[in-house]
Amino acid sequence: MPIRVYYEDTDFSARVYHASYLRFMERGRTELLRAVEVAQSDLHAEMGGLAFVVRKMTIDFRGAAVMDDVLTVVTWPKEMRGASMTLSQEVRRGDEVLVAADVMVAAVREGRAVRIPDELRAVLAPTVPQD
Repeated sequence: MPIRVYYEDTDFSARVYHASYLRFMERGRTELLRAVEVAQSDLHAEMGGLAFVVRKMTIDFRGAAVMDDVLTVVTWPKEMRGASMTLSQEVRRGDEVLVAADVMVAAVREGRAVRIPDELRAVLAPTVPQD
């Protein structure tokens, strides 16, 4: 998923502010669902209020993007358990990985963890990254 860096994404040093990468990766996770033809709004509406929440995130900041850079967010499923899955994500500028993260998300309904539905498991089976 391509993202252009805008002024609002940067800090006083003209580099991307670290929290901006979190927003970029959130968009990447949403686009992963869209790529397998699942909309988060449909999950919520059609599966009794099912939602995914971030449970844990490990981030490795390796480089810095600057205004007007075009970045690519790559997201892929790494591991799936009962109510959670771990996704790997990279924010790249060309072939250079600027940020790498593992994000554990939990499936919840009405504030309680629930098993990820089988139909979602089938389309979100762990994979290797696609360029």
